[in-house]
Amino acid sequence: MNMRQMFAVAGLIAGVAVSGAAQAQASSAPYFGAKLASMSLDCGSGFSCGVSLNIGAYAGQQVVDLRRSGAGISGSISAEGELTTTLSKGKMDYNPFPGFIPAVSTKWGVTTLAGYGVYRSPDANNFYFKGKLGFVYSKFTVSTVGGSSWGSSTDFAWGIGAGYKLSSRNAIELELTEINSLTMLSLGYTF
Repeated sequence: MNMRQMFAVAGLIAGVAVSGAAQAQASSAPYFGAKLASMSLDCGSGFSCGVSLNIGAYAGQQVVDLRRSGAGISGSISAEGELTTTLSKGKMDYNPFPGFIPAVSTKWGVTTLAGYGVYRSPDANNFYFKGKLGFVYSKFTVSTVGGSSWGSSTDFAWGIGAGYKLSSRNAIELELTEINSLTMLSLGYTF
């Protein structure tokens, strides 16, 4: 599946989820946000990878208010979509024989497209916690002096985080997300 098809499928899924959720709970408005993320890659043996800096946007819709569901727990479940892209590429060095030959240096970056189910705890003095599970399509690029190459994968992802509500609609969130060999630490602003 190419990138254009992935965006179309993700858009269709997000549209159906958001419209269904909006009909189910008209009192909950969609939310939007922007984030800055530090991306760390587990490069494997012989590689040394620096951090890539990404910028992104996300949108979501509360699907279930657990207080009203009769489940006996509080908080909410949301459907959330996210797109990030490389702002500053990370350095990648390959040196299978340290001390014998010089390392080969390249730059790497990643673009991600994700869909998550997100749990948010009830607010306590404007603070809340969150957890998320979903799938992420990642497109990695590696640039060298002679050109560039890319590869992609779709992987299961999970994350945890905390937020602070600035108002009823605005919040700051700090998240840690694990995506196969990629770790994303992000700071986001929700509006």
